[in-house]
Amino acid sequence: FPVTILWVLCEMVGQIYAERLKNTNSQDYKTEQDLAIQYFQKSIAIRRELNLRTGLDISLANLGSLYEAQGEYEQAKQLYSEGLDILQEQGNYTDAIARLNDLARIHHAQGEYEEALKLYQQALKIYEDGKDTDIANYARTINLLAGTYHAQEKYAEAEKSYQKSLNIRLKEFGESHPDVAVSLNNLGLLYAEHGKFSEAESY
Repeated sequence: FPVTILWVLCEMVGQIYAERLKNTNSQDYKTEQDLAIQYFQKSIAIRRELNLRTGLDISLANLGSLYEAQGEYEQAKQLYSEGLDILQEQGNYTDAIARLNDLARIHHAQGEYEEALKLYQQALKIYEDGKDTDIANYARTINLLAGTYHAQEKYAEAEKSYQKSLNIRLKEFGESHPDVAVSLNNLGLLYAEHGKFSEAESY
């Protein structure tokens, strides 16, 4: 196959294996996870060699998520960071927010809460500076920020952020939206942890 077609084929096969893993249709999870990684690696290597950067961030994110699932956090962070650089160069701020959230999530998982907070705050600033208009992205990031405050036992900051996310979601999506249920559950858990059972029951 011509090399320009080969990377497309590798990407497609990698996506097939990745989707099988997501849908738990894989009979041999670890083997197919390794195959997905190998095909994405091949696709990325070819595209880097040819300097084909358009859409490369998606491949990097796909591979990063597989490494993250394996607990290979440093490799995942490197891939997410490379994708973030590409997105920022292209002015794709909606997806840049997603990559910042990916990076923050890994730092949170590693107990590096301050670094996670910085990344979430960086993502929020993109929206607040008017570079992104996806309100769902904004509310999701605030909710994630609250989760990190919660893990740090900074309960006042967590409550404030959970409530802000909830208010946005209620206004934009209505009471029956699943994201509203997530915010309500988070607030309820926070109040229950502090013995504020009357407040918890209201959520």
